[in-house]
Amino acid sequence: MEFGFEETFPQLDLVPEPIGESLREMILYYIQAKPKKGKLPKLSGYNVCKVVDEKGEICCLFKTYTHEKYTKLEPAVYLLDHPPQGHRSVFASCLGLSGVPPTIFFRSKEESGCLVKYVGHDSVAGEVNDGLQTLPEEIQKLCVTHIRFGCTDAHDGNTLVKRDEKGIDRLIPVDHEESFNNGFKLGTLWWTEVAASKEAFSSKLVKYVRDLDVERDVAFLKKAGWEVSSSFTKHFDIFTHFLKKSVELLLSPYEIGILALGAFKRFPNYNLHEIVNTADRSHGDSIFIKSAKEKIDQSLTEYVLKVHNRRVGKKPSK
Repeated sequence: MEFGFEETFPQLDLVPEPIGESLREMILYYIQAKPKKGKLPKLSGYNVCKVVDEKGEICCLFKTYTHEKYTKLEPAVYLLDHPPQGHRSVFASCLGLSGVPPTIFFRSKEESGCLVKYVGHDSVAGEVNDGLQTLPEEIQKLCVTHIRFGCTDAHDGNTLVKRDEKGIDRLIPVDHEESFNNGFKLGTLWWTEVAASKEAFSSKLVKYVRDLDVERDVAFLKKAGWEVSSSFTKHFDIFTHFLKKSVELLLSPYEIGILALGAFKRFPNYNLHEIVNTADRSHGDSIFIKSAKEKIDQSLTEYVLKVHNRRVGKKPSK
């Protein structure tokens, strides 16, 4: 194994070359920065350490994990944050639609964890409050990422804010170890409180969501060196289907988020976890997934008719 590591995910020679080179560079920085004795300096009071270059500037972060099950989720989110042009296995851009930072898991004899490329930023969303100057499409990108991956820790401290030269706040989601949730009710989605979340998805984002392919994604993760569990696939498949159907039916990020949070009080039966709870769990995962998708299709179609007084296939009136 390269660098003497016992394991890496992704394996550097099994991903497109530009991605492999970017991840390899992060590993080299880690090797150079790691003291022969002792540990890397902490970035904060959590499980995150700084990896600095020869100038003393932070180039990436080293994260350790309490539970083994979390270790490969962050690299998986990075790999599946496909660029707008298409699937990352074909379009080897180092950054995808949402700008999830390049991430690699490794295990050595001494330690294990993830290296995450450091992203320069001005603040986090929780520090900006009412001063956030962003675009609806930035919120839509967060919606796609958080819903698709079932992120249960999408609070406003886990979105970086970087103001561009035009004064627009670009939003970058980070910290994805609590993704691919074990249930179907998310904990927090801070962007549902932003007015722009009620804007319709752009045509660019509609196409992106329509082209998502869970089977291809799982095959890509396996090719990159991870034996994906059936539990992971089950939750990823259902969350992705919920997102795709919601966007197809012209729901806004706000509506999608509220249903995923289980916070739609008017008709609670349309909340995602309530929908999935009606699916057939008695005949194995494949039947459960098929049943859950059918229930999602049926329930969201009913939701559109009941809440928007609009039949599927009929565009909303302006």
